[in-house]
Amino acid sequence: MGGPLFCSISYRCIGGSTCSVASCANGAMCVNNGSVDHCYCTAGYTGNFCTERTVRTIS
Repeated sequence: MGGPLFCSISYRCIGGSTCSVASCANGAMCVNNGSVDHCYCTAGYTGNFCTERTVRTIS
């Protein structure tokens, strides 16, 4: 039945295990799916390692 489930702040759950090295920034959750680490960014951040601030434009 695969690895444990990890849920992000947005309540999105993914299977895998925690990363051996915390490579994600700004409170992001790092999950390894067996072959690659993936960062699930918290609100306000984006990018591969959640280091980029999201910019909201007001029109």
